[in-house]
Amino acid sequence: MEVLDITDDKALLRQYRLSIPVLKRVDARGRARELAWPFDAGQLQGFLTGEASPDALVWYDTTPGSNS
Repeated sequence: MEVLDITDDKALLRQYRLSIPVLKRVDARGRARELAWPFDAGQLQGFLTGEASPDALVWYDTTPGSNS
């Protein structure tokens, strides 16, 4: 796990300021996804374990080259 303080990066602050905290997860296939606030404990658990479908959560595929 990596904690990133975005307050010194204007681009990241502009991108994420309304959705902090944001969690980013990269799976074994290299697919990156983000879970942005607001989320509940069940959504967080599903996101971290990869057991929930992307449709069940407010998360975004941030893999380079993805369209979502």
